[in-house]
Amino acid sequence: MVRALSLIFLALVCACTVDRPFSLADFACEQGGPCAPDATPRDAGALDTGAQTDATPQTDAAQATPDAEAPDAAPIVPAPRDLSYDSPQVYRSGFAIAPLTPTVVGSVLSWSIAPSLGARTGLSFDATSGVISGIPSVISRPIDYRVTATNASGSATAFVSIGVDDVEFDVNSLADEDDEAPGDGRCSALLPGNLHACTLRAAMDETMSSLPAARHLIRVPAGTIRLAIPVCGRSFDVVGAGRDATVIEAANGDGIFDCGNSPAAGDVAFEKLSMQGAARAILTQSGDGALYLSKVAFRHNSDGIAKQGPGPLVITECLFESNTAPMGGAALTIYSSSSSSITRSVFNDNVAVGALGGAIVQGRTGLLHVADTSFSRNSARGGGAIFSVGPLTVSRVLFADNEATGVAGSPNPRGGALLCVGNCVAALTNSTITGRSGSGGNAVFCDASSSVSLRFCTIAGNRTPLASAPAVTGAAITVESCILANNTDGSGSASCAPEVRSLGHNISDTAATDCQLSGVGDLISTDPRLGPLASHGGPTQTMPLLSGSAALDAAQGSACPPTDQRGVARPMGPACDIGAFEAP
Repeated sequence: MVRALSLIFLALVCACTVDRPFSLADFACEQGGPCAPDATPRDAGALDTGAQTDATPQTDAAQATPDAEAPDAAPIVPAPRDLSYDSPQVYRSGFAIAPLTPTVVGSVLSWSIAPSLGARTGLSFDATSGVISGIPSVISRPIDYRVTATNASGSATAFVSIGVDDVEFDVNSLADEDDEAPGDGRCSALLPGNLHACTLRAAMDETMSSLPAARHLIRVPAGTIRLAIPVCGRSFDVVGAGRDATVIEAANGDGIFDCGNSPAAGDVAFEKLSMQGAARAILTQSGDGALYLSKVAFRHNSDGIAKQGPGPLVITECLFESNTAPMGGAALTIYSSSSSSITRSVFNDNVAVGALGGAIVQGRTGLLHVADTSFSRNSARGGGAIFSVGPLTVSRVLFADNEATGVAGSPNPRGGALLCVGNCVAALTNSTITGRSGSGGNAVFCDASSSVSLRFCTIAGNRTPLASAPAVTGAAITVESCILANNTDGSGSASCAPEVRSLGHNISDTAATDCQLSGVGDLISTDPRLGPLASHGGPTQTMPLLSGSAALDAAQGSACPPTDQRGVARPMGPACDIGAFEAP
């Protein structure tokens, strides 16, 4: 019974694996009985495994759709090509650039640039996109950068030229209006009538909105610009059309350039223009950088320049004329720890009313060097031309008719040309000091805590009504190869005080009881035969040596400077001449 049931089950299973119904005849045939004509004995293995009974076994490929094909290898990605940038580019220092985006055909996996832009340039390179962006901060000539775009199949290269230049603004309006959008890199002020123009104030506004390291060139046309309040700018050069052509005036008697408590101005420069009518033409603060002045005139200001901060002051070919100051330094006050210089400039008729330093106050430890410059008719209570409490060198300079007016009971009513006190250490070479010293007395005065060296100087024709006020007075003053002649005070002839020390080869037209010159080669009671003060070549006037002067070739043994006050080479004879003038 059990065997019969098993055979029936196998028959049902086999019926599921054939293409036609499985009948009882088929079953009988499988059991060895007579087979029907269309019955086919099955292979016993087929029943055990369930394999197809077709003569040709079916495979996966045979069962697949006739149109199906074997899969191909992964497609090859082509290398990038036709890489390019918009080049060359010259950017303005201190202003953000529009991102410089590459164009390329094909896919890119990585980007590189050589040489590196470097952090100091202010620009950056995106290694995932090849985009160059940032704010350029370093002035540089155009540099070719090689950019490479790479994928698995290869790379493409392109060169992009990038330069960084000063920002340039051309002022085309004499109006005084603010910039419309400071920081956009454009100098544009809105004027009446809906007009747009570049004004000096608008240009200055733009400088304040850029990076401190940026440099700005501002060109100003001829004409007069009247400023209602001071302008403030950072790191700029303002260049006018000429010293007497471009005039900047303080309309309300305020300052002209003064940043107050704003960010540090950086290095600033003014060239070829005039400043006038200001309470203080230029004021630089303690955090500011250098101040450069070239071919600038300062006229009729109440205080010309007050230089503060660590940055140096450099003045070249400037004119300071008819400025006044209640606190001293009518032309220039220096409170800087850095060295400063004044060359080929003129200081005339500047007055410190009741104060010290008619033209200049040197008030700090930074060295002030003055060369090829003249000081005429400047006056103050003391230090008619220069009042110094710091280091000072003077070369090839004329002091003429400068006056120390003095005040009764004042401790410093002295020094028509120079008042040197406190920590002043002054060295004067190849210079002429002449003319009125004023009622305060003395042409050069040095207190006990300071020192003055006079070498190859001509000190002649100084006069004061004050008694006992020799032209050169001070215990720490030395004279070498100098001419001292025709100097008078209220007591008579008075070239130098007895305490002045000789280093030799000096000439005095007075007796030994005056200057008490006793150094090697000193000549006393000797007329140096000087000509009048006049132009004899060079940037300043001089007093020439006349024929037969005892000063000719008389500075033997002295280490004379390479030129005289005019810039004429020394010596012209077997030895240098005494004084500031070298005769042919």
